[in-house]
Amino acid sequence: MKRYIFSLVCISLGLYVFCAPSAYCEDNLAEETAAPISEAQQVLNTGFKNIFEDGNPQAAIIEFEKVVVLEPGNSQAYFGLGSAYFMQGDTAKAEKYFNKAILADFENAAAYEGLGNCYFWYGDYKKAREYYEKAIVIDKERPWVYFHLGRLYSLTGNKNAALKQAEILAGLDKDLEKKLREQIAADNP
Repeated sequence: MKRYIFSLVCISLGLYVFCAPSAYCEDNLAEETAAPISEAQQVLNTGFKNIFEDGNPQAAIIEFEKVVVLEPGNSQAYFGLGSAYFMQGDTAKAEKYFNKAILADFENAAAYEGLGNCYFWYGDYKKAREYYEKAIVIDKERPWVYFHLGRLYSLTGNKNAALKQAEILAGLDKDLEKKLREQIAADNP
């Protein structure tokens, strides 16, 4: 079960880069419009590519650490470090960097989601729910947050609340809604 949860959380962290206005997406847009980007942004983009396209969190850590040197307090770099450490299974370091990302930018919904994922992994569902709800307050368009919140409710026996998350997902991501409904059915035979 934990391996399954871990895989889903890693996927959701990866989708942040491709589904939200992110540093990586901004790089692709910058290439199309030929707008110059900073060295830190280029390194950040390389880090996101390493982690989410190449599946190489160790290489990503090196890149994100470079960004922190170039731009101390870069929330995206801290988020990237948290994601990379989470993908390596080091949830304590992941938690540390997600917290740093939030301190650098209180509106970083992805970092709140990352903390929620850490607490979900620890089995502290109450804290996980709190962080997922904070992420939703900041960005109501994050499908994976609703998925994880739905799983949390389902695993804790609150089928109605889980189904409500699936209903919300229906307007954001039909495939993810279907996966959540399947999980709810499996959790609540």
